[in-house]
Amino acid sequence: MTMRLVDGLACHVEGSGPPLVFITGLGGRADYWRAQVKALAADFTCVTYDHPGIGDSPRAPMPYSIAGWAQDVLNLAGSLGFARFSLVGHSTGGAVAQYLAAHMPERVSAVCLSGTWACADTRFKTVFTLRHRLLSEGDAKAYDVLGSILTKPLVWPETTAPSGGAATDPSVTLARIDALLAHDSRDYLQKIVAPTLICSAIDDLLVPINHARQLDDAIAHAQLKLFDQGGHHFPQTDPDGFNAALSSFLRDTTG
Repeated sequence: MTMRLVDGLACHVEGSGPPLVFITGLGGRADYWRAQVKALAADFTCVTYDHPGIGDSPRAPMPYSIAGWAQDVLNLAGSLGFARFSLVGHSTGGAVAQYLAAHMPERVSAVCLSGTWACADTRFKTVFTLRHRLLSEGDAKAYDVLGSILTKPLVWPETTAPSGGAATDPSVTLARIDALLAHDSRDYLQKIVAPTLICSAIDDLLVPINHARQLDDAIAHAQLKLFDQGGHHFPQTDPDGFNAALSSFLRDTTG
């Protein structure tokens, strides 16, 4: 995947047609969406990028925030000449997509919220506070093991592990966890007017399906798509199923 630096972000642009911007989760790497770009580039101009301080993107000043990452997307889209665009945001990326769709409705044509949440409930806070503590205490191995347990599908070959990539600098990941724990979109979800597809896997242990149901209840005219399995990284573990749902949604809403 050939990357170029645009507004401080290493990005990859492929395909032709209406612009479609993919926003990755905590791992923050553009190549998380490789299977989606391959499937959709014939019909859409697919934009993927490394988040600040991850992959080929230079580190940006901390602290990080969902609003700040939303501005990154707006800057990137503007520099690429996109007045309007569709969004696909997974996990932390879905929090960014919620913010953009609610606060910049004139810019967002359609939005897919994948494996994401409106606010951190007690379980969510417990899990991510523990992950933060392990990493801040220098136990990167335990952090990785816990992450693998929480993100893998319940049924998955032991020799294969889905991965969204990880920041090489632990301080970047810690700052990213702080930002996602602070995310709370409940006061503005009703402002989302763009067609919305909400996706979740029933066996997602990291962001359970109750979060998807909360989003579906709060966003008018949203569609909810539940996958029987796939774990937290179902766009990677079930790319055919996810791509089919996403393609059908985009075809109906942007075609």
